[in-house]
Amino acid sequence: MEKNMVRLELRLEADLARSIKKLAASSGMSVNQVMQGVARWAVDHAHAGMPVVSQDEELYTRKAVGVVWFGVEGKRGVGPEPHVVFAVDYSSGRVVREDWPSVASEDER
Repeated sequence: MEKNMVRLELRLEADLARSIKKLAASSGMSVNQVMQGVARWAVDHAHAGMPVVSQDEELYTRKAVGVVWFGVEGKRGVGPEPHVVFAVDYSSGRVVREDWPSVASEDER
């Protein structure tokens, strides 16, 4: 194992593991390479809490237990375009949500 690498063990649902292996094989990459890339992107774009859109269209994070969203915070027209790719939401008993930010606005504070 390389010096800067550590082992991290995960348990995945069988169908998800098969899909990851299939993606890796079809791309000519190892499962580790695919997951390293996915994890790197995810950590770099992760926000612990709920995505909220203010009245002046600023996307920010409100503290919430059991929610992590992935995307870019900010205000429309200033810097990179703010957006939510998806959220992992265990607060409402769901796993992956793609219906943000319409479900969370400042009015729901």
